[in-house]
Amino acid sequence: MDSFNKYLRYFGIFTVVVMIALGFILLFTDYFNLPKNYRIILAIFLISYGLFRLISTILKPKPFENEDKE
Repeated sequence: MDSFNKYLRYFGIFTVVVMIALGFILLFTDYFNLPKNYRIILAIFLISYGLFRLISTILKPKPFENEDKE
């Protein structure tokens, strides 16, 4: 089960990088043909969601290990 948790942690970090990168791409380029107001709103949403995922991934509690396991 430990390897699965490690996989989920890496997937969470990958999601953070993608969300923040996509937010900055939307904010500073015209790659997606959207009106500027929509681009800014969507970029702020994606960056803030990426930061939220980063904080929740870092602060996620470790799984409880039962000490009296035999």
